[in-house]
Amino acid sequence: MTDYSEQRSHPRKPVSCNAVFRIKGDAQTHEGHVINLSQGGLFFVTNKEVVATHEVMIKVFAGEGCKTDIYAAIEVIRCFPSEQGDGLYGIACAIWKRYNPMEVGEIFP
Repeated sequence: MTDYSEQRSHPRKPVSCNAVFRIKGDAQTHEGHVINLSQGGLFFVTNKEVVATHEVMIKVFAGEGCKTDIYAAIEVIRCFPSEQGDGLYGIACAIWKRYNPMEVGEIFP
C-alpha cells in the first residue's frame, strides 16, 4: 500500500466516531465510521464505494476522540477496498469547509 503520510499538512489523531454522509447530487444517505481526523482531513470506512473527487457532505457524531458533532463539506481523495475483504471501503478525504451547527440546515444528512 502507498504511504501518503508525507502529503499531510496536519497530524491526524485516532478517533472512533459514527458518521452519516451524502454524495453531492444524491438524496440517499450512507453510514460510516471515522477512524482518524485532522484539521484538514479525515479517514472513514463504509460499505459504499465513493469515487475520488466526489463532493460529500458529512456529519461526524461525537464519540471517542471527538467531543462534539462535526459538519463538513469534504472531497474524496482516495477510495479503496478493505484489505480484510469484508466489503468495506476506506475513504480518505480533504475537508473543504467546516460548518457551524446553526448554519447547516437541509444540506446535511
